[in-house]
Amino acid sequence: MPMVRCGGVCGARDHGVLAFRGVPFARSPGARRFMPPGDVTPWADVLPCRSYGPAAPQRSAPARDHVAPEDQAEDCLTLNVWSPGTRGQRPVLVWIHGGGFLEGSGALSGRGGAAFSAHADVVVVTLNYRLGVLGFAAHERLRDPQTGHCGNWGHFDQIAALRWVRDNIAAFGGDASAVTLGGHSAGAISVCNLMASPAAASLFDRVIVLSGAPAAVALSDLSKMVEWCVTQGGMDSVGDLRRAPVEQILDLQGKLSAAGRTFAFRPCVDGVLLADHPLDTLASGAVPSPPPLLIGSAHQETRFFYEGSDYLERMTPATLLRRASRLAGGVAGRAETIVAAYAEALEKDAEPCRPGDIWAALESDHGIRAPAMLVADSYSRRQPETYVYYLRPEKTGVRSRHVHHGAEADALFGPLPGSPPLPMLEGVRIQLRHACTAWVHGESPGWASYCENRAVSHIAGKSAVTKSESEDPVWLAWTRQELRQ
Repeated sequence: MPMVRCGGVCGARDHGVLAFRGVPFARSPGARRFMPPGDVTPWADVLPCRSYGPAAPQRSAPARDHVAPEDQAEDCLTLNVWSPGTRGQRPVLVWIHGGGFLEGSGALSGRGGAAFSAHADVVVVTLNYRLGVLGFAAHERLRDPQTGHCGNWGHFDQIAALRWVRDNIAAFGGDASAVTLGGHSAGAISVCNLMASPAAASLFDRVIVLSGAPAAVALSDLSKMVEWCVTQGGMDSVGDLRRAPVEQILDLQGKLSAAGRTFAFRPCVDGVLLADHPLDTLASGAVPSPPPLLIGSAHQETRFFYEGSDYLERMTPATLLRRASRLAGGVAGRAETIVAAYAEALEKDAEPCRPGDIWAALESDHGIRAPAMLVADSYSRRQPETYVYYLRPEKTGVRSRHVHHGAEADALFGPLPGSPPLPMLEGVRIQLRHACTAWVHGESPGWASYCENRAVSHIAGKSAVTKSESEDPVWLAWTRQELRQ
């Protein structure tokens, strides 16, 4: 029975390892909504930790990682630990879930951390953090005069979980001096942002960033969204959001999504947790001891977001050029040049190259792959242990199997229960899992470092091919400012 600082906990066996689910790591602010998390009240009796704690309030898409309403609560700050045994000192992987800062949970949407814990002989920790308005509303009128905090509440939750790991993980057989922080999608963005924040310094030693890069909006942008919610909700002031029913807040998030602002609430440059845009912070050398970095993306990431829709199939050449022009900053002739380059590249790889196929490749590179490469470009100048991967499909005849957003989480933790498997060959899963296992144990993933002529490991099927990205001008053509928009 492990003893943590607040009391004893008991778990259960899960596929050959010990599992402790729903362990409280912090106290939600409750009536003091929009504040950093508080301390957990100690308990006298042994706390049963056999079931996941409630997820943060959300309305997730049923086609993706659906979390039922009865499994949600505003008091959601719990974590889960999987360990091969409570004796010894094993490396630790702390995993932050994705979901666009709107959905998901530390239950890894049912995947669980048992398989990776057993395979890699590591301690796996997953966590909940506040989402949506409750997790990322930011406004000057929410600023606390004592601490200066006015937003990024979900990031504060993640930091509280990392502090819990530092103080308690030894009781589960984990080594607090060998913590890898990893995440996918919004979780990967969170990892990058915490790398750039002094508040998270020294809480982790290595990082895994899967399909994400640093991202934060201006405080003024989020303030406008907060004010929109206040007006639409018939409230008198920003402070009324502290007392609004959770259902009303979720309704307002739904209205924003219907108006095309699905991801309106996300991390911001608040001047405290994030003093500057995290991309600039990581590029400037402001991080005194940058941890070793493993970062990358998958082929045609954004096809995931069009599942269940025929939008890509219906896209016309005119629509493609119009959308590409917006990404390219409206420079005359630039969109045509980029679209032609992508069409040529897809044809060369025997990929379909209809307008929707070109848009999926272009949007994926612009939104995920290019920002990750920009991080690697600047970061590797100060941290030689920077490794970059690109998850590619294996050719099957003249067409490839799409490997898109979510493929890496599937490789590490297994597919979602009841969902069809992602079209990714077992060889790719084995390679990525092997690389991440070595990484968590403090070793090289088995690839060339990015410092070696901007080397990227292209993983496909049973093999990984190292390629230099130094001569690819297409998807790194956009400026940093354009990537943030």
